[in-house]
Amino acid sequence: MIEKSNKNAETEVGVLVAAAKNKNTGRKRLLLVTAFVSAVVLLPVLFISYTDISEIPEYGDRPNTLPNKTQRHKPSERLSLFEEYESILKPKLTQIALSVNSNQTENTYAGDAQRLISWFKDELAHSQQNDGLIEPVSMKKKLLEAEELINSVENLLSSHFQRIESAYWEKNYAEAIKYLESVESLAPADERVIEWKEKLNNNRKLFSKYELLRKAIAANDINSQLKALEEIEALGKLNEEQIKRKIFLKEFFKNQEYNKLIGEAVALKDLGYFEEALVEIQKAQALAGDTASTKALESEITVKRDIKLSKQWKKKALASTQIDDWESALLHFNNAQTLNSTDEEIIEGLDLSKKIIESTKQLAMLREDPMRLTDPEVESFARTILVESSEIRDKSKKLSAIYEDVRILIDTTLRPRSLLIESDEKTRIEIKGVGFIEPTLERTIDLKPGSYLLYGACVGHKTKITELEIPLRGSIEPKRITCGERIY
Repeated sequence: MIEKSNKNAETEVGVLVAAAKNKNTGRKRLLLVTAFVSAVVLLPVLFISYTDISEIPEYGDRPNTLPNKTQRHKPSERLSLFEEYESILKPKLTQIALSVNSNQTENTYAGDAQRLISWFKDELAHSQQNDGLIEPVSMKKKLLEAEELINSVENLLSSHFQRIESAYWEKNYAEAIKYLESVESLAPADERVIEWKEKLNNNRKLFSKYELLRKAIAANDINSQLKALEEIEALGKLNEEQIKRKIFLKEFFKNQEYNKLIGEAVALKDLGYFEEALVEIQKAQALAGDTASTKALESEITVKRDIKLSKQWKKKALASTQIDDWESALLHFNNAQTLNSTDEEIIEGLDLSKKIIESTKQLAMLREDPMRLTDPEVESFARTILVESSEIRDKSKKLSAIYEDVRILIDTTLRPRSLLIESDEKTRIEIKGVGFIEPTLERTIDLKPGSYLLYGACVGHKTKITELEIPLRGSIEPKRITCGERIY
C-alpha cells in the first residue's frame, strides 16, 4: 500500500511539474505546487503507519489465540513485532517446516510454515533497507496466520496422542503405531514421541509373545509354550498362573530329558560301551542330581568297565612277556590290578615281572664289574641271586643269559692263581687278609683274582707296603717284596 501511494505521488508530481513548465510559470510557483502535492501524499501515509490493528474492522473484534507472551505489542512496548516473531513464533514454525509426510497422510503444514518463514525473512530485509519501516496490517496478519498454523498443528498432535493412548489400551498396536508415525512426521523431536515409541516397541514385543503363547497352547505345542513363557518372563510380564505353568513345563522337560539319558546309558551298557554310558550318567546327574538310582547304575557300569579294561591291560601284559619286555608287562599288570585287584593271574604276573626285572638288574651290575666278586660279601650276595634266579630264568631269555655269564664269572674269578714271591731271606711278608710268608728267597703262592696289600717288615727297618693286583686272566709276573729303609 505504501509503495502504491508513493508511485501515485511521483506520478502526480511529475504531471504538475510538466504543467508548470508548459505554462512558463515562475520558479516560485513551481516550488509551491510541489510542496503542496507532497504534503497531500504524505498525510495518508503517516495516518496508515500509526493506525492500530484494533481499529480495523477485520481484526478489531478477533480473539487472540496465542499465549499471553504472544499478545500484539504497540510500538511503545518493549518487544517489536519482529522480536516477537523471532523469539516466539519462528522456532515453532521452523520445527513445523522440517516435518515430513507420514505413511498415511500428506503433510501440508511444512509448506505453509516454509512460506511464512520466507515471508518474514523478506519483510525483515525490506524493513532494514528502509530504516525500519514496516506495514503493520500485513505484519500482524501474517503473525495471526502463523499462530493459527501453530495452533492447528498442536491441536492435531493432541488429537493424535489421544488416539495413540486409546489404541494402546485397546491393544490395537497397529492403530497406535499408525498415529505415532503421523505424529513423528510432524514433530520428530517431541519427547512424547520418544516415550511412546519405546512404550509401544516394548509392548509390541510382549503382544507378539502372548500371541505365540496362545498359538502354542491351541496347538498343544509344549516346547513353544515354554519358549514363549520364558520370553515373556524376560520382559518381566509373567503373571502368577503363567509362572506356575513355566515351572511345570520346565520340570516336565527335565524329567523327560533325564529319562532319555538314563535309557541311553542302559542301552550303551548292554552293548559294552561303558565309557559312553558313564558320560550319559554324568549328564543325568548334572540335570537331576546324584540320585540313588543313578548311583546304582553308575556303580554297575563302572565295575563292568573296570573288568573290561583290566582284561585289556592283562592281555597287553601277557603279550609283553612273550617278547621278553618285562618293563612293559609290569606297567600293564599294574594298570590291570588297579582296575581288578582280585584277578589271580594279574597278581601272579605282577609278582613275576618284579622278580625278573630286579634279578636281571642285579646280575647285570655284577657282570659289569666282575672284580667285585672277590669281595666275600659280594660273592655271597651273587650266589644268593643266582639261586633265586634259577627258579625264574626260564621265563626270560635276557635273564637266563645274564645268569649264565655271572655264574661263569664266579667260577673263574674265585679260582686261585699262582704267583711267585721273591725276597731277601730277611723280610717277613704279610698278605693283608690272607696270611704271612716267613723270610725266604722265593716262594710260590696261590691267590684269587683281586687286589691285595703286602707288608714287608725287618728288624731295624721301616715296613714297606706293596700293592698287588691278581688279574682274572693273563700272565702274572713274579713280585719282589722286601722291607724298607734302615732306621738309625
